[in-house]
Amino acid sequence: MKKLAYFLFFALSFITLSAQEKTDALRLYVDCSFCSFDYLRQHLPYLEYVRGRQLADVHLIASQWPTAARGKEVRYELIGQGRFAGLNDSLRFVLPLNASENEQNEQLASEMENALIPFLAQTSLRQYLNFAYRQEKEASAATSDPWKNWVFTLSASGRYRQEAAFRSSNLRSNVTIRKVTPDIRLQAYNYLGWDENLFKTEDGQVRSISRELYSSIVAIRSINNHWSYGGEVEFRSSLFDNLRFQNRYWAALEYNLFPYSESSRRQLRFSSELGYDYRHYNDTTIYNKIREGFMAFDLQLALELKEKWGEASSHVEMATFLNDPSRYELSLWAGLNLNLFQGLTLDLSCDLSFIRNQVGLPQSGLTKEEVLLQQRRQATNFRLASSLGFSYTFGSIYNDVVNPRFGY
Repeated sequence: MKKLAYFLFFALSFITLSAQEKTDALRLYVDCSFCSFDYLRQHLPYLEYVRGRQLADVHLIASQWPTAARGKEVRYELIGQGRFAGLNDSLRFVLPLNASENEQNEQLASEMENALIPFLAQTSLRQYLNFAYRQEKEASAATSDPWKNWVFTLSASGRYRQEAAFRSSNLRSNVTIRKVTPDIRLQAYNYLGWDENLFKTEDGQVRSISRELYSSIVAIRSINNHWSYGGEVEFRSSLFDNLRFQNRYWAALEYNLFPYSESSRRQLRFSSELGYDYRHYNDTTIYNKIREGFMAFDLQLALELKEKWGEASSHVEMATFLNDPSRYELSLWAGLNLNLFQGLTLDLSCDLSFIRNQVGLPQSGLTKEEVLLQQRRQATNFRLASSLGFSYTFGSIYNDVVNPRFGY
């Protein structure tokens, strides 16, 4: 049986519009970190782009989330203000992986036009809107997928730099295999990194070498729109952390207060992990161990919000060894991008960790070169990083003009 559907599309003709006043034009504030504003201004010139959300008729919030095939699912949230107060809408679509930058810009602009229809229809621009309907052709059989949702990504890079008294080189390689469906997520990730730096001084040469190998296999299963569970197997080898090799086996349970379908806009996740951690060290540790294993427990709380007032995210994690709870690490991170009032934006971030679980520090201590070049991990009981910044914009509320001369 044929299924009938309506595809709504419209064409705007503004040949004569440029000669008219914009007194009833739609004022739009685009809150999008991945959009090309020059492209929007050039291809949607009938809109008035303003520099602050408080000045807009419509505040458009754009967010994106990676898809299984490494594309991007984009969500537009439209919030009406002033004369459109109470009129809100949303739209979802997918940007394919292989789309060029111009194709992505074209789709972002086209979908933005579709999303703005309810608002444009309430302005004088409605006389320039043309609507048409077409009947959907009979649905064809679902396209077969010979890869069964499996996606493979291979990458490698190298860099070499040399000066009279300095030389550096590094190599990176990644192999990622994933399968993602609405019910399951399977992923294997493998990483190899190598760095070498050579410094020439009056006393001779100092060489710094760092190597790291990491591999993990993750399996996650959806229970419903709020719950999921999974497991992970990890392998790691690192000169910096005194690890000849480390094996970890985890089982995890997660609850998201908000539905996973809203994850690109807001998340509040609680997760707990229980596992076994086995380590074989390069050098004997300060606890006189060359190898050891222990049961480990990890508890996490993560918040991510993107609203009209800005963006906020935070992460709290508590990790401990069950055989010795006094060995633990408590980490807190928070970031805030806040639109205080018209034109003023405040950016804050803070990263704080209380560290009591450095069981792998080498017994022999560190040389002066290893400390200065950060070749090996040093003993510490805390870590702190913070940032503060603000910006203030004032002047004309309009932001419609594009002038690319001299590359600006």
